[in-house]
Amino acid sequence: MQIFKDKVALVTGSTGEGMGRSIAFTFAREGAKVVLNYGTGHPNNAHAAEKVLQELRALGGKGYSFKADMREEDDVQAMIKGIITLYGKIDFLVCNHGGDYAPADITEIERDHWRSVIKAEIDGLFYCIKHALPHMRREHSGRIVAVTLAGAEHTEGPPYDYNLGKSARHALIKALATEEIENGITCNIVAPGHVPHATLRQAVDSAKHAAPWKRRVHTQPQDVAEAIRYLCSEEARFVTGSVIEFAGGSPRAAH
Repeated sequence: MQIFKDKVALVTGSTGEGMGRSIAFTFAREGAKVVLNYGTGHPNNAHAAEKVLQELRALGGKGYSFKADMREEDDVQAMIKGIITLYGKIDFLVCNHGGDYAPADITEIERDHWRSVIKAEIDGLFYCIKHALPHMRREHSGRIVAVTLAGAEHTEGPPYDYNLGKSARHALIKALATEEIENGITCNIVAPGHVPHATLRQAVDSAKHAAPWKRRVHTQPQDVAEAIRYLCSEEARFVTGSVIEFAGGSPRAAH
């Protein structure tokens, strides 16, 4: 049974080779209408989004893709408006996008790089919540999930901007959770460490076939996707303000 039939999910940062794509495929497998998001930084992003859409539809979902720079409020606002125009609502918001992971001594970080990472990690999450939340409140239902980093609340050392951004996501989501549960909206965090990339075929196959657990060195993208599936399910309707942290791999770049 497809548990997300007629639900609408926005997954940011969802057309690359990491977790976002697997999250999108998992929502599609469960029958959701899935909105993909890709950024403006690479000329092949639109082509990658189209390939993901094709596979997503083959898995049984419906979908659409939006180009939006998550650092820019106008882009995020336009994307949310587009989703409402298309589907009339937004049930699930999964913020998987992130800033560039570039470890450096703090004295060597360029100002523009610092601002770019902070804007992606913190401002982007804020913009998504700001513009999606009114529609969730109207329905008195919704799920917000932020992807962060294992150990984000006590990570030390570089990359300072990236770690600060992930830690701030924890603070914002936990603060929001206490307020929004009264509106039927849950707010949670998944915090993986290093998650290796997968090929498109590996991602599709993993979404199709929930393989039994076996000992692995690293958390896989599908592991994260299945945790988010749970957090968006009816079984997790009272789970809020939680952090699901993953074993396997060091707390390094997760996107």
